[in-house]
Amino acid sequence: MNDNTPVNIDLDNPEFQCAWNLLQNTHKSVFLTGKAGSGKSTFLKYICKNTKKKNIVLAPT
Repeated sequence: MNDNTPVNIDLDNPEFQCAWNLLQNTHKSVFLTGKAGSGKSTFLKYICKNTKKKNIVLAPT
């Protein structure tokens, strides 16, 4: 996920905010799933670029 492509994400989306808060404010692991084109890779890129937490991405597309 070391791609330098700009990440275009809707920061006002309630589902995004819920997931972001879970990742930023807990020590829980996340298993991210979804249909093709649902934004999984975009979300992962955003997390990797914007969190100060250590993260590991397994099996990225």
